[in-house]
Amino acid sequence: MRHLKIFLVFFTFQLFSVSAFSAPVHVEVIIFANNTTGAESEWFPIPDEIIRVEEIVDEGITPLIDEEDASELENSQSMDLEATGPRPVEAYVLTDFANAIDENPDFELLNYVSWIQEPVPKSRTKSVSLDTPFVDSFLSTELLLAGETSVYEIAQLLQFDIQVTYKPLADTEEAVVYLPDPVKLYSPETSYILSEKRQIQINDIHYFDHPRFGVVFTIIRPKQAEFFAQ
Repeated sequence: MRHLKIFLVFFTFQLFSVSAFSAPVHVEVIIFANNTTGAESEWFPIPDEIIRVEEIVDEGITPLIDEEDASELENSQSMDLEATGPRPVEAYVLTDFANAIDENPDFELLNYVSWIQEPVPKSRTKSVSLDTPFVDSFLSTELLLAGETSVYEIAQLLQFDIQVTYKPLADTEEAVVYLPDPVKLYSPETSYILSEKRQIQINDIHYFDHPRFGVVFTIIRPKQAEFFAQ
């Protein structure tokens, strides 16, 4: 009987633990730049003195998503979240934060993403891209933000993982040489990296601080209407 009681207690604990995050979650992530005076000097930038080389193939605009990916995303709206991974939805939790950042001259809103997903183990989770191109240099394939974030379950706990690089300025074109095809030579500008992991709970708001840019995020239970968002 004693062994049976121990088993029942263990089974109940396991059942509670597994069900704690078995339902979908709604995730919102804000990334913003800190443009205040002195922010640059507070952090060691990535040293990069190597000139980047790029072969000139096509000066056209590179699409952010191709037709096949767009079609796949549209079809996934009616499929199971665990099978399809994160699905973009309308943000509503951190909108006041985003508006305050956007209205403050000392900060710049870089990206604001929102999605729902089933928490699954890290081996089965799918990351959300944070890539954002330079809006004032649309012919360039360079990114203002490059990286990804993911939410997954580990030991019955939710884990938030983010790896993102912020590049305030696009690389400077130095020259074009012909070998015999034309090749552009670039002088790389400074980049900044933020790499963080944190165990989180539902309804908490978290902040990752960096002297050059920051990340605010939260995870809540989604509204039922989100499952029908198009």
